[in-house]
Amino acid sequence: MILQILLWITIVEFLGILFLPISAYLFASFKDKGLAISKVLGVLIIGYIVWIISTFKLFPATQNLTIVLLFILFFMWLVWFYFSKKYFLKLIVENFSTFIISEVVFIGIFLLFLIFRFQDPSIINTEQPMDFMFLNSVIHTDFSPPEDAWFKGESVNYYYFGYWVFGTLGELIGIKSSVIYNLSLPLISALSSISIFYIVFNVIYLRYHTFKYSIWSGFFSVALLLLVPNSKILFDFIAMIFSGGLGNLFFNPIESFNSLNSSWWWDVSRVIGLTEFGVVKDYTINEFPFFSFIVGDLHPHLMSMPFVLLYIASLVELSVFLSANVKFNNISVYFKLFLMGLILGCVGFINLWDYPFLVGLSIVMICLRIIIFRGNIFRILGMFAIIFSVSFLSILPFLNSINTSNYQIEVFIGPNSNWLQFLSIWFMFFLITLPFMMYFFVKSLKVKISFSILLISIFLTSMIFSVWAYLFLENGKIGSELFDRFFEIIPLYIFIFFGIYSIGMNLIFRFADRIEILSVTLISFTLLLLIIPELIYLDDIFVGGFERMNTVFKLYFQSWIIFSLACGLVIGIVFNLKIFAGGFINYLVKFWGGIISVVLLILCVYTIIAPINKFQKAHNNTLDGIAYLQDNELQAINYLYRNIKNIDGIVEAVGNDYSEYSRISSFTGLPTILGWPGHQAQWRNQAEEIYFREQDVFNIYTSDDISNVLELMKKYDVSHLIVGPREINKYQIDDTSKFGQYMDVVFQNTVIKIFRVRE
Repeated sequence: MILQILLWITIVEFLGILFLPISAYLFASFKDKGLAISKVLGVLIIGYIVWIISTFKLFPATQNLTIVLLFILFFMWLVWFYFSKKYFLKLIVENFSTFIISEVVFIGIFLLFLIFRFQDPSIINTEQPMDFMFLNSVIHTDFSPPEDAWFKGESVNYYYFGYWVFGTLGELIGIKSSVIYNLSLPLISALSSISIFYIVFNVIYLRYHTFKYSIWSGFFSVALLLLVPNSKILFDFIAMIFSGGLGNLFFNPIESFNSLNSSWWWDVSRVIGLTEFGVVKDYTINEFPFFSFIVGDLHPHLMSMPFVLLYIASLVELSVFLSANVKFNNISVYFKLFLMGLILGCVGFINLWDYPFLVGLSIVMICLRIIIFRGNIFRILGMFAIIFSVSFLSILPFLNSINTSNYQIEVFIGPNSNWLQFLSIWFMFFLITLPFMMYFFVKSLKVKISFSILLISIFLTSMIFSVWAYLFLENGKIGSELFDRFFEIIPLYIFIFFGIYSIGMNLIFRFADRIEILSVTLISFTLLLLIIPELIYLDDIFVGGFERMNTVFKLYFQSWIIFSLACGLVIGIVFNLKIFAGGFINYLVKFWGGIISVVLLILCVYTIIAPINKFQKAHNNTLDGIAYLQDNELQAINYLYRNIKNIDGIVEAVGNDYSEYSRISSFTGLPTILGWPGHQAQWRNQAEEIYFREQDVFNIYTSDDISNVLELMKKYDVSHLIVGPREINKYQIDDTSKFGQYMDVVFQNTVIKIFRVRE
């Protein structure tokens, strides 16, 4: 197991070295030229190269292909090193301290979350079996798109590239998928840590040239992104004070929090909602990275996180630091734009929700570059047009391979988020960012009050709400409800107005530096993200009080990433601002910093005791996610894994989602006729087909008509039938010998039999 961990880390570091020349082009304006973040780029691009080769059926996506690609890349790197040896060595020497600190962050975060997986590696809870099914589906495919292991004969109708990326790494070093699953989660956290640290460090250092403050600002962002929970724990802490339980908190913290609610560590991810008289009026998901990592679901929104930050890093470099005098006929600029487009496309392929989010952020950053450099607008628009075009074309084969359901944007007319619940999530981030927004706004007022900028800012701020208000009234709502909604969200609008007005003033009077403008822009953009699910939502299969569940989930997670980044920048700016050197302002800032420190200490209680609470009953001490299985089922899975080809397919019982049903297809990657029907309904607009498949599986197990059973198995091209406890209980099978009339037993133990159709 230790060898597997070392190989896993070694291959990631090796990819970082191989892709350093490319990273140096992408981050040419940053201090270390991409030295620390090159491993994130390498992990993403090697996965993409393997995918695109298999997509065009040039070579199968196997371990051999990846090894050959690495040899080719290594040879190219040697050529580059031969001609750039002095540059490379100088880069290492000049950035050695930064590189070592970055590696400490990377390895430290990896080991921390590796311990979490070591404590609870079992792939059994929540949607882990679904994630494992996707991982096995992509690992067992030679040519993309991969076949859906829960929908035999059809390709995966979901954004699967994250599983492809980490599956490629695991295949390369030859480890089993159940270990790849548990190594991927700590790697994602580590890559995310190095990405956000890299952005904050470079931005602060390039502006202020203070190494110490740049490092601490980077640390702060890493902590907010990966280690700090939302602020509900603060409100729980306050509740315990008023209930008289504060003293017991210090002696038995787990029992103290359990006294509030035995599932308190889970409930922090389900804060915003409304239930009246037992009826759910509003149910949302409010996960944050630390929670997601200890739960252990290998979901796209989590897998995309380091690559979202990679794209943001390139976006910041292009928008804020790339010289205004750069020649557009410079091939290195085109190469940079191509890489950014490729990264953006890959991020959308990993998690489709991130694509419009990053496109929106890119548009905002276009405006930012225009404000900072006042360059040729058409040239700047042309640069971003290249990025968007490449991003679309790079994943066009994937987009052509999926059939999306009829999703559409709808006006949200349900209950708004309760402000106490809202603050229970975002209080810590508001505490850091909103005072800075006020400072920046006051700073702009001291320059001059411009009524033209004021009117434009009011127009831009109110434009989104005005469009929504029209649609809201069109849905039959009355004016009083409209004003109620407006007054509930107006605080966020006020701060967005502060940001727009201040940035607009800077366009004319140049009173702030680019780092302050960048920070205010990111904060304003994040506040806008938080407003969106109060106004509109993506209409999917969830209805009633669950209609905006996924919209809140995805936008809040994205907001967490940007807020963590912006907070690190704010702290770095505050450390370096000379106006805080003395006087009343100095004491005010120290008081503000003291409050932040106290709140952080309280929030970190969750960071310590939530894992203890979750893992106290889990002591598997392994990284093998299927080691918990009973021997009988594990023997059957191992037999199928070693002896059955992926094209053969299996039949197993169809049961409820979030259960043990469809486990064998999930754990082997061998496709079955139907698995987890509820999830298939989310992924496919084929409700009738899902129903017929479930009925066909029922008939295969219950029908006495041999020709009918064989015809059904031929229809789905499946050759093996699983008969175990789930099948026996589900279909009331009294005698398994009937299957022996037309099939052979190829495996059996005391619990499970596997039949194969006679040839």
